[in-house]
Amino acid sequence: MNERERGKMLRRVFPEQYYAAFLSRDLRSDGRALDRTVQTSLRRKWSLSRADSSGDGDGVHQSLGSVLLKAGNTMMLALVSASGVAAGVASCECVLDMGPICSPYVLRGSSHALDAAVVARQVSEMLCSTVDLEQLVIIKDVLAWSVRVDVHVINYDGNLLDATGLAALAALQRARLPELTPLHAPHNDDDTPIPHPPGIGQPLMRASAERQVRIPLRSKARIMPCSFVVIGDKLLMDPTGEEERVSDAALCVQVDETGALCKVSKYGGAVVSDEMLQECISAACGEVNGWVKLLDEDDA
Repeated sequence: MNERERGKMLRRVFPEQYYAAFLSRDLRSDGRALDRTVQTSLRRKWSLSRADSSGDGDGVHQSLGSVLLKAGNTMMLALVSASGVAAGVASCECVLDMGPICSPYVLRGSSHALDAAVVARQVSEMLCSTVDLEQLVIIKDVLAWSVRVDVHVINYDGNLLDATGLAALAALQRARLPELTPLHAPHNDDDTPIPHPPGIGQPLMRASAERQVRIPLRSKARIMPCSFVVIGDKLLMDPTGEEERVSDAALCVQVDETGALCKVSKYGGAVVSDEMLQECISAACGEVNGWVKLLDEDDA
């Protein structure tokens, strides 16, 4: 058995010892330093569903913006859809699909299903803080946009929260909503809002498939997550799937594009010292400019 085969065996049978050998030299198995992220790329493409041939304007059901993200060996596709909802309450949510096809370690009903639900909830909170929901109200107290970002994990190799947040945000800021024109007066003569559309099934607005508008984002409010794991006394940024499985603790720091701290989350495991936590915050703030540049690249 040569050295290469011996290393593969050690990695599979004794992963803790395998990674400890690298971390003792402040290196990782993929050659990165402990405080370096994987190479990340975004492939941008967006499209808009067209109105039906009847020409009554209610055939445009959703506006789509799509982004294919590749972060190391992790790959996912984010799709944006939007629909009108009654009561005039705007919303923005993320739905994460993480099936067994993306990794041999992911099974339906396993702990990863819970991880996906937690990640989707955290990303939804980030998006709601980023999107100007008031600008998504079409008719006050009557009609508003409900925006949904579906993220489909194609290949999973760790750092699910960071990849999902970046993919969802990139797709969201490139999505276009159809421009709407009122078909009926939105208020009564006494200027009170109409509680329901006049007539069953009768639309309030006409959607244009040719003219689109961006989803409104708050100025300087985009929130980016940065995840870490602790293995022994070493802190690793942007962990791979294997590093997550042998880690003693995991945490995530969320900062906005100005570098302001928004949230810190820790997912059980060993106690993290104040010094290590401060190191995480400093490292996350140092990655902001790179994330902003990646998100704004070719943003047309």
